Amino acid sequence: MKGSSIRFMISITAALIAVSVFLSVAGCGGKKAEQQSGNQQKAQGKQQTSDKPIDSALKEQMNMYKDIKQYEFKESEKLQKANKTQLKKLQQNRSESQSKTSTNSNKKTEQKDTSNKEKGTSKQKEDQ
Repeated sequence: MKGSSIRFMISITAALIAVSVFLSVAGCGGKKAEQQSGNQQKAQGKQQTSDKPIDSALKEQMNMYKDIKQYEFKESEKLQKANKTQLKKLQQNRSESQSKTSTNSNKKTEQKDTSNKEKGTSKQKEDQ
């Protein structure tokens, strides 16, 4: 009997310890959950108040980015216009030089034609 009563006392003691541990954990867990929800609400409140400076900083950076992009766009337009005008000048110079060379070649062919005619007339005279 003593062995069974000791076992009974040990099992009851173990059960009481298990229940007390369970209740203490469950009770602390409830407090932790309340504390966590309270902390979350505080953090959300802080985040909402701190969002305003972050938003304004982001807006300022976005405006700076837009300004930079506009400046880059204007500079690229200026560069394109300069390239177009330079291309037009080069094309005009090329066409002028081609026209000069074509007139020079026309003069040369005219000179050849006249010299050929002269040679032809001199050959005809010799044949006669």
